[in-house]
Amino acid sequence: MPATPAPSANADMLVSFTWERDCSQCHGPGGRGDGPQAAMVHAPDLTRPEWQDAVTDEQLAAVITQGRNKMPSFDLPPRTLQGIVRKVRSLRRGGPR
Repeated sequence: MPATPAPSANADMLVSFTWERDCSQCHGPGGRGDGPQAAMVHAPDLTRPEWQDAVTDEQLAAVITQGRNKMPSFDLPPRTLQGIVRKVRSLRRGGPR
């Protein structure tokens, strides 16, 4: 019988799946605002340091859960929501500050 993945591995897989299914359609796989729906919704480039500096983790979480402009709201479990926030932070061009 195969080993069951550790809970953190399951959480990481869920964050990756959520990003691919819900986020990359507009923000693109690398967060550059170049997904297949990006032009239609004017998705921002999440990798830009000035964008990253202008928004807090709490603001990111609020936009994800409440939506904004053409971005819909997403009802995510808290652990997945925090994983998506960490994913967005990891996209910063030039790495973390």
